[in-house]
Amino acid sequence: MPLLERAATCARARAAAFFLLCLVFCPVFAQVANENRLALVIGNATYKSSPLTNPVNDARLMEQSLKDAGFTVLKAENATRRDM
Repeated sequence: MPLLERAATCARARAAAFFLLCLVFCPVFAQVANENRLALVIGNATYKSSPLTNPVNDARLMEQSLKDAGFTVLKAENATRRDM
């Protein structure tokens, strides 16, 4: 078998394998895309002994990042135990 013919056969075989993998895995990816994703973000900074400066800002940034990624976000800032 000439070299070019063998290369074309290999290319067709790889294309067929890729197509079969897509058929197998596309339903899995579609299922993941349709799942509801929920995230809980808590940013507590007001500790009595040593207050922190960034947790609330970090929580707000994380909330937006998760929303951009498709999550429904429940966020609490400076939540007490009872709030949580």
